[in-house]
Amino acid sequence: MGWKSKVKKAKKAHRPYLGSKWHPENLYTTYPAYVKSIESISDIVWQSSSTSSFSFLPFSSCPTIGSGVVCTIPHHLPTVQSLSDLQPSHNYLTHPLPSLPAYVDRGSVPVKDFNDVYQKHNIPAIIRGVLTEERWGCREGTWEWDNLEREMGDTMFKCGEDDDGNNIKLKLKHFFKYTFSNNDDSPLYVFDSKTLDSGTPSSISRGYSPPDYFREDLFEWVGEKRRPPYKWFLVGPERSGTTVHIDPLHTSAWNTLIKGRKRWVLFPPGVAKSVVKGKGLWEEGEDDEAVNYFSKVLQRIKDKYPWCPMYEFTQREGETLFVPSGWWHAVVNLEDTIGVTQNFCSEYNFDAVWRDSRDGRPKMSIYWMERLRGGKKAGKFEAYSNAERVRTRALELNRIDSWVPKKEREAKKKKAKEEEQKKKKKKKKKKEEEVNKKKQEGDEMDVEDANDTNSGTTNEGNASDSDSDSSSSSSSSSSSSSSSSSSSSSSSSSSSSSSEGEDNGTEAMEVVGATTRKEKGMKREKKKKRKEKKMG
Repeated sequence: MGWKSKVKKAKKAHRPYLGSKWHPENLYTTYPAYVKSIESISDIVWQSSSTSSFSFLPFSSCPTIGSGVVCTIPHHLPTVQSLSDLQPSHNYLTHPLPSLPAYVDRGSVPVKDFNDVYQKHNIPAIIRGVLTEERWGCREGTWEWDNLEREMGDTMFKCGEDDDGNNIKLKLKHFFKYTFSNNDDSPLYVFDSKTLDSGTPSSISRGYSPPDYFREDLFEWVGEKRRPPYKWFLVGPERSGTTVHIDPLHTSAWNTLIKGRKRWVLFPPGVAKSVVKGKGLWEEGEDDEAVNYFSKVLQRIKDKYPWCPMYEFTQREGETLFVPSGWWHAVVNLEDTIGVTQNFCSEYNFDAVWRDSRDGRPKMSIYWMERLRGGKKAGKFEAYSNAERVRTRALELNRIDSWVPKKEREAKKKKAKEEEQKKKKKKKKKKEEEVNKKKQEGDEMDVEDANDTNSGTTNEGNASDSDSDSSSSSSSSSSSSSSSSSSSSSSSSSSSSSSEGEDNGTEAMEVVGATTRKEKGMKREKKKKRKEKKMG
């Protein structure tokens, strides 16, 4: 299988919904015009002759910086005019700086001064001179395209992920061929961390080290195996990039560009996600990729949200960008690029990182605190003088936030849920008992009514029998009396006796009926009183 087939397979795995149509918008032909429009803006004039260490701070009192930094700052917002106006928790959304990033000369700004100004106040900055001042190996040409292909050509590098999160890899020599020949709208992008973590010396691992400004990384206490991924070797073809995001766990980052040019945009902390993402501003058919974001959507965001501060600028070869904690940022490669980047946690952004880590990475956070305590697991880091200070700060943040571990919160929530279910069951049981009790009382009343009815029927039957006996006796007596008189009047006497018997029977029935109704009324009254007594 040739390199083209392998690249095709990788592309299909990375974005299967595109099939073979990786250039539906033909950005390969229109992108050069976008790049040219950026180049028409004059380059930034770097005031290297300035004597002030902080001459590159973006304040009006500083030497004029060219118009290469394109800023969108609403006129009605008060801009910061001096360093004294800045606080560690400064809100750049309501009080933006007139232009960013700040430009810093590595040779003239000491480490402590940089940290006390830029890290402490969360100011994005481009640092020049890192490669030469700190003698990076890659400055000697080891990261040239040919040298990398010769030494690392057969090494597999991650260039994407499939829908299940599995890594997609290509040999570096195959990816280089793809880089120089593709016409995809948004090409594959090498974003590889394993190569730097392998422990095997190579021209890549020997070619750089973290800049002195960012040597302090409190995640070192966690160790390489437990800490989140944090360093990447980058190879970005023209038009590739990353869409707008905030770095994970509120870490800060530095990004050094060895070859090519990158275009960046930064939004201050506090800008809504829906704004920076351009929600509702993407047209049908546009791919959610960095190249579309920069060439099309970004201008629509400016038009719809004129109040929103944002900073666009170009990073060039040899420059290192500092992206502070909490800043939204996106990047697109204007040319084929090679670079390296790392995320880190220092004392300056520890508060935000700890608040994210204690819930986002609970096991790591527990281990982190154990190492900071200086126990057996602290190892070589016991010599760090700031360990106890950092640990104390973490505990203080927990107290301020009234924070408890996630497991305890979940256990408490589970217990409360169980208690609520018990109450519901108890309430339901009580209600069922009341219903059954009422039903039982109703059944007893029905039985009493039935007994009363049967009693009335029996009394009526007895009265009828008595009436029949009386009638029979009367009729017999009358017949006997009539017989002794004469035979001619027997039929008349008999008729008269029968009529008399019927009248007497009717009267008896009426008397018995009245008695029965009276008894029923009395029983109903007793029943009513008994019911009222029970209800009371």
